[in-house]
Amino acid sequence: MKHLKTYEDININKPQVGDYVIIDYYYETMNINLKKFVNSSIGKIISERIYVEPITQKIQKGELYEIRFWNIPPRLKMYFENKTRIIATDAIIHWSKNKKELEAILQAKNYNL
Repeated sequence: MKHLKTYEDININKPQVGDYVIIDYYYETMNINLKKFVNSSIGKIISERIYVEPITQKIQKGELYEIRFWNIPPRLKMYFENKTRIIATDAIIHWSKNKKELEAILQAKNYNL
């Protein structure tokens, strides 16, 4: 019996809406607890955001993503809007349609493997 494989676009080199992501997110004034939570959690992209450059007013699509997180500690809920946060594309270090793949990456990261 032959098996049919579902179609996969292997030429995609950027995350898509619906992908699970691991982020390396940091900026100078960021709350250290927020940084630890976001960088050690798996999020899911729920939408792509449009970015308008302030000087040229040029619209750039695909530069920002709205990412949903789960199990947000109560002391960090003020940094999220409806369990989501806007994250730049360059902060995303791993993405996958399969959440279990990313869980394995996080576990390896936690144990320095």
